[in-house]
Amino acid sequence: MWHRDFGDAHVIGCPAPALVGKTIKQIADERGDHEVHTFLDLALLDPAALKRAQLGRYAEAPFEALGGMQRVVNRNDGVVKATVIRGQVAFENDVPSPALGKRHGFGRFLPRVGDAQG
Repeated sequence: MWHRDFGDAHVIGCPAPALVGKTIKQIADERGDHEVHTFLDLALLDPAALKRAQLGRYAEAPFEALGGMQRVVNRNDGVVKATVIRGQVAFENDVPSPALGKRHGFGRFLPRVGDAQG
């Protein structure tokens, strides 16, 4: 998906006040990125799988970072076909990319509004 004028879009509000008023293209140029990689995240959904999904169903999964402790999760197996973060495939067909969490470039945590650094 691409909108030919995406780079011309102006930021009208965001946690980093220094970005407000700039175009996506200006921010991308400052960061040495392409404008799509600067902000675009994408989730590709299977509409038929979404209709069949039982989104409110209770499910648990292990949280490996805490020794496999069980946690409550929202399952959507088969619904999200792919998740793209900053132009890189993070998940495809319910399988995480081997690079996710190991390689830089998939994005970063956004600061709270009061902690934003321009």
